[in-house]
Amino acid sequence: MRYNYHVFIVMLFDTLFGRCEIMTKKKWTFITNHAAVLTILDREQQQTSREVAAALGITERTVIRIIKELELEGYISKRKEGRVNCYTINRNLPLRRDAQQEVHVRELLQLISRNKSSTEIK
Repeated sequence: MRYNYHVFIVMLFDTLFGRCEIMTKKKWTFITNHAAVLTILDREQQQTSREVAAALGITERTVIRIIKELELEGYISKRKEGRVNCYTINRNLPLRRDAQQEVHVRELLQLISRNKSSTEIK
């Protein structure tokens, strides 16, 4: 009987550690990476993409892509202050999904952020 190498490794890992699930399932969260990046930028406007990535456990390349997408759609604006980017969030835009377009960014940030500035309507 011939085994697929990947299947063998998973079976061996499961036998040794009883954690086959870790190898085969990706963890999911309720908050998307886009919302998580917005939340971090709401807390601290002068963060590097590396700092945001480290805080979220995602790659710096992913953070850079998300920031570009958010900027293109008008959800954030970026300005350079010395060597650091400073981000401003447009809290008055609705969420993108059709079913949630009556909800604005400020409301989302109020729900998921601990920063007092997100509770102020700007």
